[in-house]
Amino acid sequence: MVNDQNAEKLVTLTLDAAGLPVPDIDPVPIRRGKQRVRWCAEFEFTIEIEGYTDLRYAQGGRGCAHRADTGVFEKEGQYKYTIRANGQENDPVLDVRP
Repeated sequence: MVNDQNAEKLVTLTLDAAGLPVPDIDPVPIRRGKQRVRWCAEFEFTIEIEGYTDLRYAQGGRGCAHRADTGVFEKEGQYKYTIRANGQENDPVLDVRP
């Protein structure tokens, strides 16, 4: 794990009043080639990122009941991603910047 505190962007997921999984940051700004993303939630979820596959899941640890972690993003631009939880889907955006 990279020791730089800015090397990881933490996104906390919650369920809104209708049960839709929502991120606390949208869009999520990420520094190209330098930052990873960690999604953290109290419930089970999956993440699917268009055009990106370096994603790992874990339960417990690092302050999360459930989490998903990415590697770094090498291409700039916006990535639509899908959060699936509680039988629902939400499609927010990752914004990879220089």
